[in-house]
Amino acid sequence: MKKKIANWIDNDIEMAADEHVTQTNVPTFIWATTDDPVVPSMNAIKYAEKLNENSVDNELHLFHHGPHGLALANDLTAWNDASNDSHVAKWFQLSNEWLKEIL
Repeated sequence: MKKKIANWIDNDIEMAADEHVTQTNVPTFIWATTDDPVVPSMNAIKYAEKLNENSVDNELHLFHHGPHGLALANDLTAWNDASNDSHVAKWFQLSNEWLKEIL
């Protein structure tokens, strides 16, 4: 049985990050996997769109595969074989490069 965040809360709006974006949001680096069984990747896309609408600097990366809860996606944080993914683990380097660029 796949878990969905919607099953954990009563009010979907509380968890919808895109519903809480304002021009005061800080620059945001976003990454997700397109087959995350818990949080749909469309949530990341909607969030980035709202950030763009509010002129908030952001960068979005969608990786084609990976389970929910990858953290760093490397051997330091892997909780199973699927969560140790060298391709997805590149998000951390990408985020650091982006932060250096915007700061």
